[in-house]
Formats: sequence, C-alpha cells, structure tokens
Amino acid sequence: MVTTATGQPGWAAVPSTTTAAAPSNSLVADPTNLATDEDKVAAARVLGINPGMEMLVLNDQEFVFSIWRQALDGSFVKAGALRTYESEDPNAAYTFITTGIFAASADDAQAEISAERAKALRRSVAVTVGLDPSDTALIEKSDRDFIFSVWQRVTTAVMSGPRPAARSPTAPTRTTGRRS
Repeated sequence: MVTTATGQPGWAAVPSTTTAAAPSNSLVADPTNLATDEDKVAAARVLGINPGMEMLVLNDQEFVFSIWRQALDGSFVKAGALRTYESEDPNAAYTFITTGIFAASADDAQAEISAERAKALRRSVAVTVGLDPSDTALIEKSDRDFIFSVWQRVTTAVMSGPRPAARSPTAPTRTTGRRS
C-alpha cells in the first residue's frame, strides 16, 4: 500500500496540481438537521401541507427544497425557499424553516390583499364609466392595461353613440352681439 507524507492512502491523496473544486450544486457541504419535527410541521402548515414521515425525515436543506416544490409559483414563499436553498450558509435552511417561511407567508397574504383591493378599485371605475364590473377579463388586467382598455371602450362608445343633429345652413342662429 502506498501512503503519502500525511499518512493517507495514495488513492485518497489529491494531486498537488489540482485544487478542490467548489461543489457544482447549490447545497451546502454539510446539510443541517437543526429543525425539529415540530418546526417542520409548523412550516409546512403555512402551505396547508400535513407533512408525512417522508417529509419529516429530510434534512433542513431538502425540506426547504420540498417546500419550494409545493409553493405557488410567483409567491414570496417560493422565492424565499429558492434563495435559502441556493445559500451557502448552513444555517439558512433552519432559519427559513423557523422564521423565514412565516415572514414570506405574511408577505404573500399582504400581496393578495393588495391585489383584491386593486380589483375592487377597478370594479368601481368600471361602474363609474358605465362598464360591466363583472367583466373578469377587464378586472384581472394590470393597472396600465385596465386604464387603456377602459379608455378604448369609453372612446369607442362615445364615438359610436348618438350624434346631435347637424344644423341646417338656413336655420336661424342666435346672435350674441348688441342690437342697435
């Protein structure tokens, strides 16, 4: 058996011309198991998940990845889970499980409230200008697209509506000047 100067077997020695490459994946080198089952159950409840044993036995980083897969696209929870999963900080997953997911969920709830408020305001505008407030395609648009659509519909309605009768060239006109 060949050994190196440090006492390691020769096949385990890293050649001096090669440097240790950083891992190609985004997982930390030593995944943590700091989160308790209770922590994981509470975190999963944010998404309405009742985690089974297959989820509870995952290490913290794998659990965060599982949360990411089950979160809604475009949500703060999904973005936070991805950011945590890609982090090189070994405690990032534990922090996300115990506190981060709850903050992200609160942000999602606030975004949902804001979106519903914007829809209510759009319905109000639609009623004000005489459009159908139950027109889902109109109400679901972004603010910019909603304003443009309302402008187009109102302009079209005004242009195609009844027009006042044209005056006859022989019709009498009122004069606003002084009479002498």
